[in-house]
Amino acid sequence: MDTITKNAPIVLTEKVKEFKIIARNALRMELINPILAGINQLENEIKKVEGYIKTEEKNIAIAEYRIERLNRLDANHPNLENLKKNQGKTIERHQEYIKDLNKEIERHIKTIGEERMAIALIETGETLVSAERLEEMVNKLINQYAKNTIVATS
Repeated sequence: MDTITKNAPIVLTEKVKEFKIIARNALRMELINPILAGINQLENEIKKVEGYIKTEEKNIAIAEYRIERLNRLDANHPNLENLKKNQGKTIERHQEYIKDLNKEIERHIKTIGEERMAIALIETGETLVSAERLEEMVNKLINQYAKNTIVATS
C-alpha cells in the first residue's frame, strides 16, 4: 500500500471534522441573522420613540411658557386660572405620554437584551443547530470537495 492510500482515511476524517465546523458555523449564522435583524429594528424603533419624547418635551416647554406668559402679561385676565389650569392639564397629558414612551423603550431594551442572550447561547453551542441540516450541509461540502479534488487531479 502506498503512503497516499494509508493517509487517505485520516485526511478524509480531518476534512469531515472541518466541514462539520464550517457547516455548524453557517447554521448558527442562519439562526443569528434574523435575531440581529430584529435587534436592528428594535434599535431603530427606540430612536423613533426618542424623537417622539423630544417632541413631547417641546410641547411641555411650550405649555410652561404659556403659563409664564399668562402670569406676566395677562395677570388681570378674567379667566386666568382656567387658562393656566388648561395648560397644566396639557403638561400632565404630555408627561403621561412620555412615561408611556419610556416604558416602550424599556420593553425594547429588555427584548434586545434577551435577543443578545439568545445569540450568545447560539454562539456558545448551548442552542443546538438542526442535526439533519448539519448532516445535509456536511454532505454537500464533502461532495463539493470530492468534485474539486477529482477535477484538480484530472
